[in-house]
Amino acid sequence: LNISASVKSYSSLLVSWSPPVCSNGIILGYMVTYTPSRGFPSSPYNTSNTTTLLLQNLLNNTEYSIYVCAFTAAGCSLNVATNATTFPGPTNSPFAIFYLRVSTATNVDNHQNDAAVSTFQDEVYYALNSSNDILETGKSNFVISCTSVPMCLSQQYRIECKISIYLNLNSYNIAPPLNIKNITMDSLIPLVDTQKISAKGFCSCDLRVNSGRGIYNWSEGVPGQNISLMCQYGIIGQYITRYCNENLTWSEDDSKCPTVVTDQFNQLKAEIKNQILTAINLVNVSTTLQTVVSRATEIVDQSAANLALVTNVIAQISDVTRSSPDVPVSNNTVINIVSVLSSIQNWPPTVLRTNGSVLVQLFEEIATRFVQQDNFTTLDFTQDQARIFAERSPLLILMNTGKTFSTESNQAPANRSNVPTMSRLSKNTASVELPPSLFSSISPNLTNVGIFFIVYKTASLFPIANSSGGVEVSSLVVGVTVATGQQIRNLTDPIVLNFSIPTTTAQDNGNLKYTCVSWDFKASGGIGNWITDGCNTNQMSGSNTTTIQTQCRCFHLTNFAVLVDISERTSPQNTSNPFPPEIDIISKIGIALSLFGLVTTVIILLFIKKIRQKDVSKYHIQLCCALIGMLLVFVIGIDRTET
Repeated sequence: LNISASVKSYSSLLVSWSPPVCSNGIILGYMVTYTPSRGFPSSPYNTSNTTTLLLQNLLNNTEYSIYVCAFTAAGCSLNVATNATTFPGPTNSPFAIFYLRVSTATNVDNHQNDAAVSTFQDEVYYALNSSNDILETGKSNFVISCTSVPMCLSQQYRIECKISIYLNLNSYNIAPPLNIKNITMDSLIPLVDTQKISAKGFCSCDLRVNSGRGIYNWSEGVPGQNISLMCQYGIIGQYITRYCNENLTWSEDDSKCPTVVTDQFNQLKAEIKNQILTAINLVNVSTTLQTVVSRATEIVDQSAANLALVTNVIAQISDVTRSSPDVPVSNNTVINIVSVLSSIQNWPPTVLRTNGSVLVQLFEEIATRFVQQDNFTTLDFTQDQARIFAERSPLLILMNTGKTFSTESNQAPANRSNVPTMSRLSKNTASVELPPSLFSSISPNLTNVGIFFIVYKTASLFPIANSSGGVEVSSLVVGVTVATGQQIRNLTDPIVLNFSIPTTTAQDNGNLKYTCVSWDFKASGGIGNWITDGCNTNQMSGSNTTTIQTQCRCFHLTNFAVLVDISERTSPQNTSNPFPPEIDIISKIGIALSLFGLVTTVIILLFIKKIRQKDVSKYHIQLCCALIGMLLVFVIGIDRTET
């Protein structure tokens, strides 16, 4: 027959033959059968007069034995055979695909690298075909494709192989076992020198700079894997993490790492530890502190540890100025600390809760010594969140005119000294009037008296202790200090503070309760808290519906503010009825129907003699009357919640 077979595709072979030279009768047709190298013979194909046949739906990369015989009325002649192998390739979907990367490196030289890839590919193929633990012989074939990939941050290469497993499904009576993929991957590990095995591929390694958090060398990852690296800055035990996605790309870094700013805090800590603060370096240290704090704009850098360092540095500055009277406190030192207090107001409340009050107290100690210096005259400095106005005035003038400070206007009221401005600090405004009698009690030995006002835009440094959330500071926080060297309390005439407070809604003007308070540094176990002692509140309506004017009359000096009870805040929708009108209508209809049914039931039980004579009817009547009374009380009293 002179049979031949040619490969047409991954799953087809073209078989051709020539008619026999001698035949045992008239040739009626030809019969073709084939058998794969791993499997069972096929059913015979019968043809008529054609001498070619296209065999389709074959396994890829599989050798077939093909048999052809011519048949006549007497039967089939002797089979003539030939062999052919289909192309390797995924024309039928692979049962399993996985990738592996070799842990050892190969040479950079292309020729040697290609040789190493080819050698390793042969080793993997041999390992797969020689292990009975992986798949049963004769029921699968493998397509292996290996290549070289660069090693992370290296000029060397490693080998990556893609292994596709194709099953001869005809070899299984029912279906292949579901755990065959796991068996394949787990069994391969001890057979070859591998570092990673993946069913989908790998996320590539890279070297990445992360937004000021340092440089991180990310290794390759398997899809579904989280990789964590220790943070370069901050305390030990903090990590940066990223995730290898199913599409072999990395997710954005899930970073809780501090930035380089925290490292700068640590450098400052080391510098402070290794040097003694003096008049020469006092300004430099405060300037460095202000610079580092101003850069701490991310939450991860606004930590309790960094705040403790800030507190420690300012405490050392205070100690130097207290223990060494000859060490001058310069304008720049005070300005730097005010800038620090301004920046820190944006830090998390949970961080500020412990040291916020301490920072304020330390600053007031430094500022007091600052305004007591003989060469000091005046200072007016405003930052985004804080402002200080300080001056040294003759005692005789203060005894006659007192002193007034305002955040709103630079126009001096009658018989008052010049009023500095702070209009750009906040929409909230405040003014302070110190009575002349306050200065009359000061020792006449003092020719000049230093005074400073410190204003905080927020109350972040003054947390409300033991608050249930119903009370908040609604005004600016204004601190008043007269540097006489003694505590000023129990004044004859009060200090008058006027706060103008924007309201959230029109209903706030008149509905909310405002209370004047002062800060007690010793309250709440030394943490500090707002108290009402020594202050009287005079709440007035504003000039329009968007502001509240609150006047505080206090008989001592400290930091002052106005608290508001926001638990009483109402809105137009819920002033009269907190529920939607549809709910109100449904409730009234339901109650009306219930009352009608109950009254009807009572009437029937009372006027139908046969029913009334039963003992159980008495209990029904009593129950209905009780329900009628309950519904009437509900209807009458539902809107009377004020009592």
